[in-house]
Amino acid sequence: MEVQNVSNNQKCFVSMLSRLRESSKEAVVSSDADFNDPYTMYMHVDRPVQDRFVSILNETYDSKQSELILICGSVGDGKSHMLSYCKSMYPDKMDKFYVHNDSTASLYVDKPASYTLKQVLEDFSDDRIEKSNGKVILAINLGTLSNFLEADENNKFGKLKSYVENSGILNEKIDDKGENHFHCVNFADYHLYELTSNGVVSSYIQGILNKITDKNKINPFYNDFCQTCEKCQSKGLCPIKVNYELISDKKIQKGIICTLIETIVKNKLIVSTRTLLNMTYE
Repeated sequence: MEVQNVSNNQKCFVSMLSRLRESSKEAVVSSDADFNDPYTMYMHVDRPVQDRFVSILNETYDSKQSELILICGSVGDGKSHMLSYCKSMYPDKMDKFYVHNDSTASLYVDKPASYTLKQVLEDFSDDRIEKSNGKVILAINLGTLSNFLEADENNKFGKLKSYVENSGILNEKIDDKGENHFHCVNFADYHLYELTSNGVVSSYIQGILNKITDKNKINPFYNDFCQTCEKCQSKGLCPIKVNYELISDKKIQKGIICTLIETIVKNKLIVSTRTLLNMTYE
């Protein structure tokens, strides 16, 4: 739907909702992003994968040996957002690590991404891992990790390769207890839903819907809704106003969540945070 002003001074609620789109600048958060931004901080929802990462961070940040934390996942699942949030909340601990957030990008104009990965992981080669105290957080998808290890024909990273094989990371059956020097947090290990005595629920999807629809002063969406839709000359005919009011209803939210979970389970879908936000916009 195109945004059309009812009058020269009339704003449309669609402009605010557009921040949820996959194409919006807020949809892609750099791990170096400033989490002091009120909107970014407001939209944060805690989740179990974050708790696991913080636990590993607390165990490793002040160790005297080299420590590699692998953050595995898919595009748009929230890896960068989580790293940015933790940099804001735990700056002293995160500063002990070098964070490499895009394993498909090269830091060198004339070198491939695989060369950059070798440089980033140099302290974890078999020759240096026991002598180094380097600390790295590497966000990487499983395909890139697999390709990197397969290309290591000289077995320079034999210990890392053994860890990946023994822990079952590439088979999505990870034993996340970690090993000496190596740790992994895999977003794929954490479902968007939980099984409870009252049925299947999703605290994360519910959290996202609450951020968008809660009727309170700190919610930028609700504030904009009140300032635009309630004053709009077309509010009696506008489907966007009606849909926002419907999606704010807790019973309808429960129905949306149940339908999403059923679709995820039946069709084995991988639904990212970015996809959820874009769905809400649509």
